[in-house]
Amino acid sequence: EQPSHSESLKFTADLKLLKIALASRDYPRAVQLAMQLPAERSEVFTVNSDDAVQVWRLRVESFLRIGDMKAASDALAEMKSALGKQNNSPWVAVYLPLSESDVAWRSGQRESAIDHCKKAFEISQTYDVPALNVQIAAACVPRLIERDDEKTARQLSALSGRWADSDMTAAWVQAEIHQW
Repeated sequence: EQPSHSESLKFTADLKLLKIALASRDYPRAVQLAMQLPAERSEVFTVNSDDAVQVWRLRVESFLRIGDMKAASDALAEMKSALGKQNNSPWVAVYLPLSESDVAWRSGQRESAIDHCKKAFEISQTYDVPALNVQIAAACVPRLIERDDEKTARQLSALSGRWADSDMTAAWVQAEIHQW
């Protein structure tokens, strides 16, 4: 069943509000919005896998931002359970290891986090979706810089470099590399 036009608009608007809450560092609001957004099929709304993985990823990020590692780990486990078999989407294939990297990094498991970044990078090579490449670079380049892995950091940075003129996140990644 397809969502109605108004349901789709509400979902899109709420997803944007969640991203704004995270960007403006209103993390309690981000958690509230993340938990309100549907991430799975319901009687009212069917969420496609690309939208669902964004909701799950933003839930994990929201919990990490407020420092709730248990809730972030639980959300990651739910994300894997809900989306783990849906590998036909580039967003699902890449966002799962990126979210695993986020949780590992925040819990102090630096090598595991880097391994998940590298996995996301390898998967992204199959799809070459510019927005995904920018997301991978933004999440992983700072971690690689901290771990002094210049070769991989520069490879990831190059993925987003061609978008630096039109995407602020890509431009930020390029600035990170040049400051290094």
